[in-house]
Amino acid sequence: MEPIITSFLDMDDYKFLMGQFIHYHYPRVPVEFALTNRSKIPLARYIDIVELKEQVDHMLGLRPSVRELSYLEQVWCGDKKMYSADDLIFLATNTERPDREIVRVGDDFRIRFFGPWEITTFPETKTLAIISELNTRALMKQQGITEAELFRIGEQKLLPKLDLIKDKPGLFVSDFCHRRRALKSWHSHLLDIMIDRIPNQLWGTSDTYFAMAKGIRSTATNAHELASAYAAMAGDDDKKLRQSPIKLLDDWWNFYGYELSIALTDTFGSRAYFQDMLSERLKRGKGFRQDSMEPIEFGELAIQTLKNFGIDPRDKMIVFSDGLTVEMILKIYYHFQGRIKMSFGWGTNLGNDVGFTPISMVIKLIMAMDRPAVKLSDNIAKAIGLKSEIERYMTVFDYSENRNEKCVY
Repeated sequence: MEPIITSFLDMDDYKFLMGQFIHYHYPRVPVEFALTNRSKIPLARYIDIVELKEQVDHMLGLRPSVRELSYLEQVWCGDKKMYSADDLIFLATNTERPDREIVRVGDDFRIRFFGPWEITTFPETKTLAIISELNTRALMKQQGITEAELFRIGEQKLLPKLDLIKDKPGLFVSDFCHRRRALKSWHSHLLDIMIDRIPNQLWGTSDTYFAMAKGIRSTATNAHELASAYAAMAGDDDKKLRQSPIKLLDDWWNFYGYELSIALTDTFGSRAYFQDMLSERLKRGKGFRQDSMEPIEFGELAIQTLKNFGIDPRDKMIVFSDGLTVEMILKIYYHFQGRIKMSFGWGTNLGNDVGFTPISMVIKLIMAMDRPAVKLSDNIAKAIGLKSEIERYMTVFDYSENRNEKCVY
C-alpha cells in the first residue's frame, strides 16, 4: 500500500484551531462522526474496502514530527502564538486513537468515527481526501490514464481560470481543496502553479502541510462541527439551543480574538444568526463565511445587516466558500467590489477538475454528549440529522429557507 496521507499536518487547518479549542473547553466529550455520500456515487464499486481500511488506519496512526511541531510552534495569531505549549504537548504525546467503523452497505460505505472529541475531530478531512484519491486512482486505472496525463488535463483546465483571476485588485483566492482534491500529487502541483502564476491573488492554503512545505499562508476559520456540538449539548432547553451559536461565537472570540473572528453563520440558518448577533458582536468581528446560501443573496443580507447597525461594510470581509467556479468567483467579485472585502475559498473546482465527476461527500458530527447533532444550513439539501430533531431546530431557529439545491460539490 502506498499511503495517501503521510503527514499528520495534511488536513484542513481549521482542524488544528478547533482541536486546540476543544482540548481546552471540552476534553473527553464523547462524539460520533459519520460519512454522508451526497452524490450517491457507488463508491464501493470503485474503491477496495481493504485498501480503504488500510489507508484510514495508517492515517490514524500518524503523529506530528519534530519538524511539524516546530512549524506549529512558530505560527502566530495577531500578537501571540497560535498554539499553546500545552496543546503542542498534547499533539506530540497523545497516542489514543478514535474508534472507527468501515463497512460496505450495498454499493456504498458506512464510515463512522467515535471517541473523545479532542481526538475524534481530526480524521474527518483526511478521510475524505483518502476516499477522493482512491476513487480517482480507480477511475484512472479503469480508463488507462497515467498521472502525467491527469496533470496535463488538469493544467488545461486550471491555467485559463488563473488567467481570468490574475491581476484583479482585491480578488484573493485561497486553496480549500484538501478534502476534495483528485490526488495529493496534483494538489501539490497546482499550488506550485498558483504560486508562480497568481502570487498576488493567492491568499494561502487551508492544508497545513502544504502551508509548511511551500512557505505560504495557512488559512482557516472554523466549521459547522462546533455549532452542532454546542447545540446538541444544549439538551432539551429550546432557549439554550437558540443561544448556542452565539455562546460559541463568544467562546471562540474569547479564545482567539479578532484575527480568527470570521463567523460561520449558516449551521442553523444565517437569518437567525444575524438576528441574534446584535451590534457589539457585528462591530468587533472581522466578518463572515458564506457556505450554503446563494452567494449574492448572502452578501446582500450581510451588508444590509451591517448597515442596519450603523457599521460600514467596507470594514468587514466575507469569505465565500460554497461550490465556487471561476465564473461564480468573478460574478461575486464584480457585484461586491468596493462594497465589502472579499476572499474566496476555492475547493472542488480547483482541486478536482481533471476530467472525472467529483464526489459531493461530507463527514459530519452526528452525536455529541450522547445527544443527536444537527446541521440545517441555508440549503436544506445539506441538512443532516434525525428528522424529528431537524423539525425541532427549524422551529427553534425560525427557519424559513426554501433553497433546495442539489449538492454538486
